[in-house]
Amino acid sequence: MENPRPTRATLRRPAGHLNWQQDANCRNADPRVFFASEDENRTARRDREQAAKRLCLHCPVQTDCRRHALSTREAYGVWGGTSETERRYPQPEPPAARLERTPLRILPRHRPPGHRVFT
Repeated sequence: MENPRPTRATLRRPAGHLNWQQDANCRNADPRVFFASEDENRTARRDREQAAKRLCLHCPVQTDCRRHALSTREAYGVWGGTSETERRYPQPEPPAARLERTPLRILPRHRPPGHRVFT
């Protein structure tokens, strides 16, 4: 019996296993934009990271990429719009992502004697 030729269906990875990379804006970009060279100074690093983050800004898989970098503790490069330092020391979620809270009004269990409620 002959071995069947591999097809796209048989070569498919498990669901969710880095499939998001197929849709990434950086897929055809120069990797040097995302990763530092040994002789890179601070100014060059800042400029390179800003260029990489601009590519990430409107990427359809930015959240998946960032989640991957955080879950695998990716130590190098710009991933999901975050630099190495930003992933090492993550900031709290932005206020827009938090649920809107309303102050809770606490009423006494028992009204004190002589206390009247005016409505």
